[in-house]
Amino acid sequence: MEEETPTPNGSSSAARQPEINFIKSHEFLRTSFRTPTFCSVCRNFVWGLTKQGYRCRQCSAAIHTKCTDKVIGRCTEAEDNSGDTVIDRPHHFKVYSYKIPTFCAHCGTLLWGFFKQGCKCQGCALNVHHWCQKKVASLCGVN
Repeated sequence: MEEETPTPNGSSSAARQPEINFIKSHEFLRTSFRTPTFCSVCRNFVWGLTKQGYRCRQCSAAIHTKCTDKVIGRCTEAEDNSGDTVIDRPHHFKVYSYKIPTFCAHCGTLLWGFFKQGCKCQGCALNVHHWCQKKVASLCGVN
């Protein structure tokens, strides 16, 4: 049963809690993306009018609704992450300056700036923000 909370005018309304989907220790919330965003699983554009996909509450990974069953890596920010991932191939990121608009492979948003916009993996050419490189799962070269 939903909990009733009073509104400023004295009436009560039902407060809805967002539905959380637990997948491989990720806590995915259904969301609408305000900026152009790409899926971190299939690398395709996440599009639609409302609630186009999911974003992890902990590591901010963005995915399509249809890609929930294709998630391979465990959430790197989860408290219960026991490190029992079968694949452990760490990325080797190096600061990189992009000449064309490029999107982060983890959170799906644009790598912005004039130079040194993000980091690129030496092994698999994965492009991420500086702040996303610690959140990316150790799956270098895994398709």
